[in-house]
Amino acid sequence: MKKITKMTAVVTSVLFFTAMTVIPVSAQSSQKTSGDKKPLPSDVMNIAQKSCAKCHINGAMGGLKFTEWDSYTVQKQTAKSKAICNAVSGKIMPPKRFLDNNPGAALTEADIKTICDWSASLQPAKK
Repeated sequence: MKKITKMTAVVTSVLFFTAMTVIPVSAQSSQKTSGDKKPLPSDVMNIAQKSCAKCHINGAMGGLKFTEWDSYTVQKQTAKSKAICNAVSGKIMPPKRFLDNNPGAALTEADIKTICDWSASLQPAKK
């Protein structure tokens, strides 16, 4: 049973990181963007700084570096935000191993709601 759980976690992580690599992400809440691009809201950036910075602001684990968000197209921003919502709501991110060493980085239900509400705001309207 442990092998199945471990394999599921590995496969899920690989899929998440593959999505992050294929659709690059970054963010900068204070910069203005042109066209339909949306800067990362300050509440989402605050959550990212608390829970994601060690890997996704200071580094670019899985192809996700929030400090470059404004350089991506609207389509990439939209897809990345959806992948982020799925990863945090599915408890894939932040990973358990990271949280074991950084318990203060755990996301609250309110943090997850903020991220997923932000993601939903970027998604195209359904026709």
